Amino acid sequence: MPHINIKHYPGLTDEQKSEISNRIQEVIVSVSHCKPSVVSVVMEPVSADEWHERVIEPELIAKQSFITIKPNY
Repeated sequence: MPHINIKHYPGLTDEQKSEISNRIQEVIVSVSHCKPSVVSVVMEPVSADEWHERVIEPELIAKQSFITIKPNY
């Protein structure tokens, strides 16, 4: 608790992925009062060609009731 899976277009450097993950972990720990050791973050690259199939359909359409910030596309 909790596990965060971030899907993104390819091209982020290892340093960028690390910074994003670390900042997210910091916020989760601060807001939920959990230990850093229980937070997991996955950075999953998804190509633009696969975005609809791997993100929009299974994550945005199928899980609409769980979305807390909706994209504008």
